[in-house]
This record gives sequence, structure tokens and C-alpha cells, in this order.
Amino acid sequence: ELFDSVLEMQRTLAHNVNIELDIPAGLNVRGDRQQLKRVFVNMMQNATQAFNKDYNILKITARAKENDALIDIYDNGSGIASDDLANVFVPYFSKKPNGTGLGLAIVKKTIEEHSGTISVDSKLGDWTVFHIKLPIS
Repeated sequence: ELFDSVLEMQRTLAHNVNIELDIPAGLNVRGDRQQLKRVFVNMMQNATQAFNKDYNILKITARAKENDALIDIYDNGSGIASDDLANVFVPYFSKKPNGTGLGLAIVKKTIEEHSGTISVDSKLGDWTVFHIKLPIS
């Protein structure tokens, strides 16, 4: 439900993007709906800003594992340099010309406040995937 509302907004803003959602029905996480919505809006905006290909993919998958929801947000955008991966969650670190470097820092703080974790893998010029773990309600 949360992702449906966020994706609806992204579909109107993001052009040339194939958005795929693979989340099982009834998978609910524990947390503040508005704060988590801001997290996922930020994540999807970052993904769409990284696109630079003719065929852009934003894929969100989730699954339950024990007492957690494991959520992956994948894009086939410009990727992140390996030297920058350790800094993506650091406040004021940004490679975007108009970026403040606060978005992913706030995302990480919000995820941690919800007893979760977030990490990132990426290949420069090819793809990025953020891995989020949140407790199931």
C-alpha cells in the first residue's frame, strides 16, 4: 500500500522509466507511515535522477525473512564509484551539482530509528541497489 502511493507519484514524475514492484501482499513493517514514505520517496527520486540510459529500470523487491522485511531498491542508472560508496550516507556528501548530501543521511537515520539497517552495492556506469532491513509488524 505504501509503495503503491509512492510509485504512483514517481510514475507521473519519471519518464522513460520501467518501474517494477515485487512485494508480497500482507508484508507490513513496523514504523511511522509518513517517515517511511519520505524514505522511499527519497530513494526513488535518487534512483530516477541517476538514470542516463534509453531504457531505465527501477525495481523494488521485498521478502520476509524471520522477523524482518528485506527490501531491495535497484536501478540501472549511472552507479556509484567504489571510492564513494562508504560516503553515500555521510551528511553533506554529494556528487550531484545541486545536491545537499542530506537525503541519504536522513534516510539512514530514519531507517535506524525504525530498528532497521541500510546498505548499498553499486557498479559505476551500470547499476545501484540499496538493501533495507526493517522489522515486520
